[in-house]
Amino acid sequence: MRAWTRAHGFTSGATRLAEAVRELQLPEEGTSQISPRLRCYCRGMSGARVLILHGSPGSGKTTLARAISQQLGAADIPHGVIDADELNLAFPSPMRDLWLANLAAIWPNYVQVPDIHMVIATVVADAERLEQLRAAVPAETFVVCELTAPIDVLKARVTAREPTDRMRAGLRAWVDHHSARTDLEGIRDVLVSTHDRPEAEAAREVLQVVGWMAPERSDAGAE
Repeated sequence: MRAWTRAHGFTSGATRLAEAVRELQLPEEGTSQISPRLRCYCRGMSGARVLILHGSPGSGKTTLARAISQQLGAADIPHGVIDADELNLAFPSPMRDLWLANLAAIWPNYVQVPDIHMVIATVVADAERLEQLRAAVPAETFVVCELTAPIDVLKARVTAREPTDRMRAGLRAWVDHHSARTDLEGIRDVLVSTHDRPEAEAAREVLQVVGWMAPERSDAGAE
């Protein structure tokens, strides 16, 4: 498998990239916007493809992102994985939507890899957040895949993984909140179940439905 850690063209463009990143605009209300200069710079670097893994707490976003990474790596496909929660780990937070500002700031580093396939695990809160996310990661293609499972399964998963009763109760409430949303069809492009199946199988389905991997050939009817 190829090593994709050395970014193509980084040295020659480092100064211009740094100047562009400094122009990242952070309005007072806390939403993140990309300056026109940075947007143009990103779009000119490579044909990046973005896959947003969206879904309720417990739907398997982080787990499936790792499984997808393994399959992309095995297929020698250039890729990267970002867990939005990891970009928000700061206390006290210096701003609202810290993760979105961090995502926009690091995005130019990833898209220096030609034809990179980026997997981003996050919850898309609403249509406005979806547009903010699109603006933060300018790309050739942008697909939202919602991961799903029965509500009792989602609650069982978050209950099993969280260390305190308070955190368990909080995430179970978020499961209820997500299931009650009426805008999910407008947010997602595709829907994939993670219930009662191996992680690798669900990851393969995601890659196939978004067109990043060809469907496996069936041996049925072969002589």
